[in-house]
Amino acid sequence: GTGTIAREVAGNKRKQIGEQKALATVWASDKYSFPLQTANIGMASLETINHPIRLFKHNALNLNVGEQISLNDPVTGNKLAAQLPSFGAVVSNLPFVAFERISEDDRLLLEQYENRWNLSARSDLSFYIALKLADLIRPGGRAGIILSNSWMGTRAGRRFLQELQTVFTIEQIHVSGKGRWFQNADVVTTILVLRREQQNKAESVRLF
Repeated sequence: GTGTIAREVAGNKRKQIGEQKALATVWASDKYSFPLQTANIGMASLETINHPIRLFKHNALNLNVGEQISLNDPVTGNKLAAQLPSFGAVVSNLPFVAFERISEDDRLLLEQYENRWNLSARSDLSFYIALKLADLIRPGGRAGIILSNSWMGTRAGRRFLQELQTVFTIEQIHVSGKGRWFQNADVVTTILVLRREQQNKAESVRLF
């Protein structure tokens, strides 16, 4: 998107651990170049102008811990290699792409998950990305994701929740009772707060 989430996360971390450490521990990626350019502007500051920002172009569907990521050195303009770590937290406004509008390149990537996840053929792209995030988060870590509310009350949504609970504990679901939170979006959104671990026992989910 616009890089708003990455900018706010970095800003909050700066207050706790300083500019340089904040930049070194906040990673942001997007499938397309333009959102990364916008995020780069938002995350840069005079204090960190000579330090690389961990922004990179990648499809989330085939992103893996330990992968070599190419970053830009702001001083020399050269490429820097960095290894993607496992994360304690991931926050994302997932793309609102309905099943019938998933691009061909994404469909090719989704073929590798056909036998891994028991999802409906009518699943939105965000369902797959939400499940893929579990590969990037270490045990006990959390994910906060913004989704369309299209999963609620549908068979595809029920199967999505079942699969989600094999790798996450669903701690909170936030649903807007007063219309859209984001006026520039064509969908009504929900927020899920997840903890990375298999749900071995029944736990109550807080609905807001």
